[in-house]
Amino acid sequence: LVFRVAPEESGAAAVPDLPRDVPKECWWGRFPPVQAVRLPRGDIVFNALPLMDGLEFHSTPREEALAECRRRVVALWNHLREVFPEFRPHRLSWIAPEVGVRETYRVVCDHTLTENDIRAGMRSPHGDVIALADHALDTHGVRSGPSGCPELAEPYGIPFRSLLPAGLENVLVASRAAGFSAIAA
Repeated sequence: LVFRVAPEESGAAAVPDLPRDVPKECWWGRFPPVQAVRLPRGDIVFNALPLMDGLEFHSTPREEALAECRRRVVALWNHLREVFPEFRPHRLSWIAPEVGVRETYRVVCDHTLTENDIRAGMRSPHGDVIALADHALDTHGVRSGPSGCPELAEPYGIPFRSLLPAGLENVLVASRAAGFSAIAA
């Protein structure tokens, strides 16, 4: 669940009290790492990596899962403010309205974009590239092996065939559900 913080107009540095239903300690395992991006006017957007395991999310009614993720955002933000003093003069200003599910069903397409395609960058042999991307290989949440977002040496191309569902005509898939491997997605 992505969330955004904004500079406190008063510049307050104190960490506010948590709501009664949000414990100070992490009750779901450990506070997850976050990816943070500072925006030009001082706001910071955080992506927690992850707040809820996919099995837990899918076994919980949607509204309950969303409410629990929001509680976890509040606890995580409180934790970040306590650990990193530079965040104290900020307030939680927005929480995404929907949980971003990283791994789910994908459409079988005419081509599956893989980690090898991404690492090949512009040297890829695909002649039907329709878009360029430079997002790092996003392996956060991986339980075994290296996790994180290692930078790539160069941009890579996304082939048109990765958007064409196998066996269908006049349909394009342009989302996480397109023809991407788990790592490429």
